[in-house]
Amino acid sequence: MKKVLTTIQLKNCPMLNPIKSLFYVQGSGVSLGYLRILFFSCFFLIVAQVDFPHFGLAESLLWKSPWHIDFLISQLPSPETIWWMHRAWLVFLLFSALGFLGRISMAMSFILGYFIFGLPVGFLESNFQYFLPTLALGVFAFSNAHDFVSIDSLYRKKNVIISTEYGWPQQLILFCVVMMYFGAASGKLRHSGLNWVFEKTFQFHLQTAHINFKPNIPQEAFFIYDWLMNQPILLTFVGFYILTLQILSPLAFLFKKFLILFLPQWVLFHIMVALMMGINVSFWYVPVLFVLIEIILSQRKLNGQNIY
Repeated sequence: MKKVLTTIQLKNCPMLNPIKSLFYVQGSGVSLGYLRILFFSCFFLIVAQVDFPHFGLAESLLWKSPWHIDFLISQLPSPETIWWMHRAWLVFLLFSALGFLGRISMAMSFILGYFIFGLPVGFLESNFQYFLPTLALGVFAFSNAHDFVSIDSLYRKKNVIISTEYGWPQQLILFCVVMMYFGAASGKLRHSGLNWVFEKTFQFHLQTAHINFKPNIPQEAFFIYDWLMNQPILLTFVGFYILTLQILSPLAFLFKKFLILFLPQWVLFHIMVALMMGINVSFWYVPVLFVLIEIILSQRKLNGQNIY
């Protein structure tokens, strides 16, 4: 009884209102429904192009079960097992986009994605490209994004179109986005401080990635890299700009009007990373990009009371 009272007191605590107001904003169930279609359709198209089963062909001695799926499996699954899981994932992603058995489909999309994304991590592959997509799938799994513009809505009508239930998923995903950039900046400052900018640490990382991922870099981008490496002052400015952009990213969550300023810069940052360093994993972020664009559009429409 005491625990229940404590929970109720925390939920109604006035001190938490500023925090809750950042997440529980008014949103349109219809716009969230359209966002669900775009998000899961894009996810489906990307996943369909990736050959996850080939991880099962690798030597099992080279694979160690990552901590986050260690409780499920301890050995590398066979290619056939991964193939069936991959196909099941595609089916649930498609069902999620259509809004068919929405709650179950979105939950299974998250569970299967959580597991399959863990396979390459077991080979010590960097997992930063899977971080945002996995979290976004998890957020949708707990949302009511299937209430409108879905097959489910044909036999289960909802009367309330505007509610915080249709606003918090986008805000939580935005929070994950800004904390990803802020965490990257914090790591740079923690390990290198301002030396990351002024002592050529940034230049070293740029050169190392350029060499390691050179086959992934378009030939047209080589002259940009060569020119930039011969401009030490400009290179220092670029490093300082990246660090500043990342450390200030939480402003896009605290003050939504700044999101329209940060979003183009984040997109440009990932394009330059792909061109200069050959690290082209940004396609996994495209579904999340739809979420950020929807936040900007919804804020403008809600402020104008023009709900679609």
